Amino acid sequence: MEHRPLTSSTDAAQRRAARNSFFLQAQVTVVANGRSFAVRVRNLSPGGMMADCNRPLAVGDRVEVEVRGVERVGGAVAWVGSGKFGAHFDAMVDPAAARKPVSKAPPPGERPASHVAGLFNSKLEVR
Repeated sequence: MEHRPLTSSTDAAQRRAARNSFFLQAQVTVVANGRSFAVRVRNLSPGGMMADCNRPLAVGDRVEVEVRGVERVGGAVAWVGSGKFGAHFDAMVDPAAARKPVSKAPPPGERPASHVAGLFNSKLEVR
Protein backbone atom coordinates (compact mmCIF):
# COMPACT_ATOMS: atom_id res chain seq x y z
CA MET A 1 0.00 0.00 0.00
CA GLU A 2 1.48 3.33 -1.01
CA HIS A 3 1.19 6.25 1.40
CA ARG A 4 1.54 9.71 -0.02
CA PRO A 5 2.04 12.95 1.91
CA LEU A 6 -0.94 15.21 2.40
CA THR A 7 -1.17 17.72 -0.42
CA SER A 8 -3.92 20.01 0.78
CA SER A 9 -6.05 20.97 3.73
CA THR A 10 -8.88 19.00 2.07
CA ASP A 11 -6.77 15.81 2.29
CA ALA A 12 -6.12 16.48 5.99
CA ALA A 13 -9.81 17.11 6.67
CA GLN A 14 -10.79 13.87 4.93
CA ARG A 15 -8.27 11.90 7.01
CA ARG A 16 -9.51 13.45 10.27
CA ALA A 17 -13.12 12.65 9.36
CA ALA A 18 -12.29 8.99 8.65
CA ARG A 19 -10.66 8.36 12.05
CA ASN A 20 -12.50 6.86 14.98
CA SER A 21 -11.25 8.30 18.27
CA PHE A 22 -11.63 6.07 21.31
CA PHE A 23 -9.41 4.14 23.69
CA LEU A 24 -8.89 0.42 23.37
CA GLN A 25 -6.08 -2.01 23.89
CA ALA A 26 -4.11 -3.65 21.11
CA GLN A 27 -1.20 -6.04 20.94
CA VAL A 28 1.76 -4.95 18.81
CA THR A 29 4.54 -7.30 17.71
CA VAL A 30 7.77 -5.96 16.21
CA VAL A 31 8.46 -8.31 13.31
CA ALA A 32 12.29 -7.99 13.39
CA ASN A 33 12.72 -9.24 16.95
CA GLY A 34 9.37 -10.77 17.93
CA ARG A 35 8.88 -8.35 20.86
CA SER A 36 5.21 -8.12 21.71
CA PHE A 37 3.55 -5.59 24.00
CA ALA A 38 0.22 -3.97 24.74
CA VAL A 39 -0.54 -0.41 23.61
CA ARG A 40 -3.51 1.90 24.08
CA VAL A 41 -5.01 2.86 20.73
CA ARG A 42 -6.15 6.49 20.63
CA ASN A 43 -7.56 6.48 17.12
CA LEU A 44 -8.07 3.91 14.44
CA SER A 45 -8.76 4.47 10.77
CA PRO A 46 -9.08 2.00 7.90
CA GLY A 47 -5.45 2.66 6.95
CA GLY A 48 -3.68 3.02 10.29
CA MET A 49 -3.68 3.95 13.95
CA MET A 50 -2.18 6.16 16.63
CA ALA A 51 -1.33 4.61 19.99
CA ASP A 52 0.31 5.37 23.32
CA CYS A 53 3.55 3.45 23.66
CA ASN A 54 6.49 3.60 26.04
CA ARG A 55 8.56 1.05 24.10
CA PRO A 56 11.36 1.96 21.72
CA LEU A 57 10.11 1.99 18.13
CA ALA A 58 11.64 3.53 15.04
CA VAL A 59 10.10 4.89 11.87
CA GLY A 60 9.97 2.05 9.36
CA ASP A 61 9.79 -0.77 11.94
CA ARG A 62 7.55 -3.53 10.60
CA VAL A 63 4.81 -4.43 13.06
CA GLU A 64 1.82 -6.73 13.37
CA VAL A 65 -1.19 -5.32 15.19
CA GLU A 66 -3.99 -7.25 16.88
CA VAL A 67 -7.09 -5.29 17.88
CA ARG A 68 -10.16 -7.04 19.28
CA GLY A 69 -12.73 -7.46 16.54
CA VAL A 70 -10.25 -6.65 13.76
CA GLU A 71 -8.13 -9.21 11.94
CA ARG A 72 -4.41 -9.20 12.68
CA VAL A 73 -2.83 -6.73 10.26
CA GLY A 74 0.74 -5.95 9.27
CA GLY A 75 2.06 -2.46 8.89
CA ALA A 76 4.93 -0.07 9.44
CA VAL A 77 5.65 2.62 12.00
CA ALA A 78 5.10 5.96 10.26
CA TRP A 79 6.14 8.32 13.09
CA VAL A 80 7.23 8.24 16.73
CA GLY A 81 7.12 10.97 19.36
CA SER A 82 6.03 12.03 22.86
CA GLY A 83 5.14 8.52 24.04
CA LYS A 84 3.00 7.83 20.98
CA PHE A 85 3.43 6.35 17.54
CA GLY A 86 1.54 6.14 14.30
CA ALA A 87 1.43 3.13 12.01
CA HIS A 88 0.02 2.63 8.56
CA PHE A 89 -1.47 -0.75 7.73
CA ASP A 90 -0.71 -2.98 4.76
CA ALA A 91 -4.43 -3.66 4.31
CA MET A 92 -7.58 -1.74 5.15
CA VAL A 93 -9.44 -2.62 8.37
CA ASP A 94 -12.94 -1.87 9.65
CA PRO A 95 -12.58 0.43 12.69
CA ALA A 96 -16.25 -0.06 13.60
CA ALA A 97 -15.55 -3.77 14.21
CA ALA A 98 -13.25 -2.85 17.11
CA ARG A 99 -16.15 -1.15 18.91
CA LYS A 100 -18.62 -4.02 18.58
CA PRO A 101 -19.41 -5.83 21.86
CA VAL A 102 -17.65 -9.16 22.29
CA SER A 103 -20.83 -10.89 23.41
CA LYS A 104 -24.25 -9.80 24.45
CA ALA A 105 -26.19 -11.53 27.20
CA PRO A 106 -29.82 -12.19 26.34
CA PRO A 107 -32.41 -10.04 28.13
CA PRO A 108 -33.59 -11.52 31.49
CA GLY A 109 -36.89 -12.72 30.03
CA GLU A 110 -35.09 -14.63 27.29
CA ARG A 111 -32.58 -16.52 29.43
CA PRO A 112 -32.88 -20.29 29.38
CA ALA A 113 -34.51 -21.99 32.39
CA SER A 114 -31.16 -23.66 33.17
CA HIS A 115 -29.83 -20.19 33.97
CA VAL A 116 -32.43 -19.70 36.71
CA ALA A 117 -31.99 -23.22 38.09
CA GLY A 118 -28.23 -22.65 38.27
CA LEU A 119 -28.79 -19.80 40.76
CA PHE A 120 -29.89 -22.27 43.44
CA ASN A 121 -27.75 -24.86 45.20
CA SER A 122 -30.58 -27.27 45.91
CA LYS A 123 -33.01 -29.06 43.62
CA LEU A 124 -36.17 -27.25 42.71
CA GLU A 125 -39.30 -29.23 43.51
CA VAL A 126 -42.70 -28.63 42.00
CA ARG A 127 -45.61 -29.27 44.37
